[in-house]
Amino acid sequence: MLGKDKKKKATFKESLFGEVNKGNPERFILEKYQKEPTNEQVMIVTDPETGIQYLALNASVGVGLTALLDERGRVSRNPNYPR
Repeated sequence: MLGKDKKKKATFKESLFGEVNKGNPERFILEKYQKEPTNEQVMIVTDPETGIQYLALNASVGVGLTALLDERGRVSRNPNYPR
């Protein structure tokens, strides 16, 4: 019975892209994804509400999320968003 009551722990990618949060399944749009040989995951994601792009990193020691900057030091935006 323990297995039946035990909740599945969400992966970083699942929680970031809405597999766990069914109420808002498209919170971020995945632009690029790369899995490193060291098992780290590197992603560039876009917030569809603001167009702001982020660099997301999932490593064995933790996760990180930071806004990407353009050549002038301003927040990078995807011109196709916001919707």
